[in-house]
Amino acid sequence: SKNDELAALLVGPTLAEKVFEINAVVDPATGSTLTHLAALHALPKTTQALVLAGASMGIKNNAGQLPLEMAIKESKNDELAALLVGPTLAEKVFEINAVVDPATGSTLTHLAALHALPKTTQALVLAGASMGIKNNAGQL
Repeated sequence: SKNDELAALLVGPTLAEKVFEINAVVDPATGSTLTHLAALHALPKTTQALVLAGASMGIKNNAGQLPLEMAIKESKNDELAALLVGPTLAEKVFEINAVVDPATGSTLTHLAALHALPKTTQALVLAGASMGIKNNAGQL
């Protein structure tokens, strides 16, 4: 979208002027960083610009969600979520097969499959996610 392209173009110059710290919480009510908000609103170009500028993928918001989790659960944007798999794993912020939704016993791979995100599912599997873990409902 045009908003995504514009926001992505503004990331570099804004950071260069030291207007804000890239990992600062910008929405105190939710504990979200710019990366959380970009993931929530399905802005892949903006998110990529933030990642390239050094934004951390390991910061959880007040709900305990990483930007990758928001891209999968909230925006359900396959391109965006697949983009975040590598940077998130590079920071070693979670174990790839960890349960991220205790209520259902789901891993990120379960959630990516549930929300029909084939690129994200593939990126997780290629990064080492197991396809043999069952959730609370006994589903692989």
